[in-house]
Amino acid sequence: MKNLNVTFLILALLALGVEDRDAVCQAPASLDLSAQEASSEGAMEGVSLQRSGVYKTKGLHQLSGLLWKSDVLCRPAENNSYSLPIVTNGAVYFVCQSSNSRGNGIGGWNFFSDDYVYALDIKTGKQNWKVQMKESAFSGLAIAGSTVYFGSNTGYFGNEGGVFFALDAQTGQEKWSYKLKKKNLASASPAVANGAVYFRDMVGNLYALDAQTGKLIWIFNSKGELTVAAVFDGKVYFGTSKGSVYAVDAKTGGQIWRFDAPKPLGDPVISDGLVYLGDKEGNFYALDAINGKQVARSKLPSKIGSFFATIDATIYYGGSTENFYAVNAKTGEEEWRFKTRKACETPVIADGTVYFSCDDGNLYALNAKTGAQEWKAESTAFLSYTPAVANETIYFARSDGRVYALR
Repeated sequence: MKNLNVTFLILALLALGVEDRDAVCQAPASLDLSAQEASSEGAMEGVSLQRSGVYKTKGLHQLSGLLWKSDVLCRPAENNSYSLPIVTNGAVYFVCQSSNSRGNGIGGWNFFSDDYVYALDIKTGKQNWKVQMKESAFSGLAIAGSTVYFGSNTGYFGNEGGVFFALDAQTGQEKWSYKLKKKNLASASPAVANGAVYFRDMVGNLYALDAQTGKLIWIFNSKGELTVAAVFDGKVYFGTSKGSVYAVDAKTGGQIWRFDAPKPLGDPVISDGLVYLGDKEGNFYALDAINGKQVARSKLPSKIGSFFATIDATIYYGGSTENFYAVNAKTGEEEWRFKTRKACETPVIADGTVYFSCDDGNLYALNAKTGAQEWKAESTAFLSYTPAVANETIYFARSDGRVYALR
């Protein structure tokens, strides 16, 4: 394996919680799980329906140079946020939000946000289409077949009220939209499986809509903020800000089991029939995906500073300090650590390599078994964010408002 310091490359870039009595399922329709429709597997945040962060594609083990960089998509602002690029259908799909504040004249502040969904040509990075929202607090994207799914806080430019959208992946034209009763939609990535799309709002509701029509199938009502949802074996898994973890029937929304932890847990990740979750203090749980029984509990060597990825009973995550870790998911024992200069973002895994970026601007590729560095794209000028991997190419966003593709 080859260590590659590519300062020259970056210079080229620059030049170019819920109680049982509160958990209620409303089911105005039913879902036929026997229908094998398109899913967002491999084309969503968390990569898979189990949110494992694992791409089934060839990785990039030796970095040679820049394939393309997009035009500036996110204009400079007080706060910019970016989604994980999604690579499918011969395009790269991407969300950016540019937020600014302004005094309202009476001692308070108003916030203004110009937000876009983009589709870029996978070969050139040129824009295929874009859709603008206003003050929308986008969720991440999920793409299933020919449809792009996402949630918005206020809908199209100038409109108000939480809306969930389905757009044509080739043109950006709206296929359907679903208006929420509550105004706010949380910024969580949807998941599409078995002909349904699952997503959360900011007031404790998990929704299932018909993926083709947008018709409501069911709502699971609870109190407190929900984590993102993972889907596995006919069940939808999610946690709450009260420390509860739920598995509900994907067809009906009916509760199957509940597990209660002392503290709120992060997003569930499912692998090898187990549901993995961790809290901010480094406590880590493995639950049986079928019945919710605790299989293992451990203390990680560091507090979890990012969401994690998992494969082959190993979890990978950026610590709250300047280290990146590989840890046995069942015992909590450290397998290896890699020293970084600053905290790191959520990793992804492909073809035996784990990819992640850190707050020092560097993008790393490490051997997943040994932690040995395969390459590093180095920069101090711009932040990198969680990358996407497809066919020996890495796609990622930087805080200069562009999307990059490296080979």
